[in-house]
Amino acid sequence: MHPTRTPFLNAWARNTIVAYLVGMAVLHPTIAHGITGPHGKELNASQLAMHTLSLCIFGLLLCAAQNQALRFLQPNRNLLRGWSVFLLVPVPFWLGYYALYIPFDILFTLLFIGGVNVFQIGPFVRSPRHWAWQIMLTMVASAACGIGGGVLMYLNVTKSMTGLGGDYLMWFAISAPAAFTSALLGRWFLRDQTRGAKSHTTSAAPSVVAAA
Repeated sequence: MHPTRTPFLNAWARNTIVAYLVGMAVLHPTIAHGITGPHGKELNASQLAMHTLSLCIFGLLLCAAQNQALRFLQPNRNLLRGWSVFLLVPVPFWLGYYALYIPFDILFTLLFIGGVNVFQIGPFVRSPRHWAWQIMLTMVASAACGIGGGVLMYLNVTKSMTGLGGDYLMWFAISAPAAFTSALLGRWFLRDQTRGAKSHTTSAAPSVVAAA
């Protein structure tokens, strides 16, 4: 076993969970709802701006978290490698929200992240083709668990709540199941995919999400 493989797998899982919980369970309701207040289906300009800002911050947090884990396989990797692609996280969110409404904003966002990871992690795995469907399956499962958690929280707790407290509970109920599913299932697939794979210790790995 390569000496950096287990630390990478552990960091991947840990960093994924932290990025989701900080970015989506805490910062998103704080920025998107705490600053501009509650909203219905239609958002005003300031609400759109704050939602977009919070999603960009989440994208950058996830970018740095994943790159920090990848440093175990590529020590000279820039923490913000691929930042410009992660800044596009709001695009699938709004596409899902305005095209099909809730919960497709969550589904489209997580599928986009999975698509980025197809290329972000591809150079480090034994079979990039298999990794492509494995990470997309991971993100479908992550979305299903997050959406399920949100539905259960709404029906049992927050349906009758008003104020920011309900938003925090909802986003925690969405983010935590999505985070743990993505982290643990992704780690399980990566454990096999990185067995015998070579680390990149000198030159940067080729990737369509190279830093802009």
